[in-house]
Amino acid sequence: MLYFSATASRGLPREPHLPAESELLHSIVDRILSWDHNERISPSQARLLAVLRDEIRRPQEELLRLPIPATAKLARVARALLENPADDRTLDEWASSEGMSRRTFMRAFSADMRMPFGRWRQQARLFAAMERLAQNESVTEAALAVGYDSISAFIEMFRATLGTTPREYFKRRSAGQSAK
Repeated sequence: MLYFSATASRGLPREPHLPAESELLHSIVDRILSWDHNERISPSQARLLAVLRDEIRRPQEELLRLPIPATAKLARVARALLENPADDRTLDEWASSEGMSRRTFMRAFSADMRMPFGRWRQQARLFAAMERLAQNESVTEAALAVGYDSISAFIEMFRATLGTTPREYFKRRSAGQSAK
């Protein structure tokens, strides 16, 4: 989590959000964590902070990609979930299906994907639901099809991830398309 002063926050999104994933963003944050925060910021550090601000301002649409793990066992799990996002097997069951312990599976997945398995599965479900919503399926149909038993839980996950409800998201997107 990053905190910026009011001055440094000018031009950044007003609401907390998850910026677009980027190797550059991770590297910059790692570098900033190594700084002595009792010292004044040098000109090169100021330039690095400017690049960090640019990365944070990148459009969120760049979040809408879901990488597949490089490890064969983890890739099998990922592809199975992409084929059937409603598959409700537990983490233990997925790990067992690939001959791994829960702990080994969790560590390997997090190391390979830079995110926990649960978050990756949530994003896979979100992307599958967005595809259905883009084809004019109702929120209820899309939520149920991707494994949510509670429509309100689906809407809350959508809002937490994309900052708005499914209806508002697609309304804004169609308004943007018709304005072009």
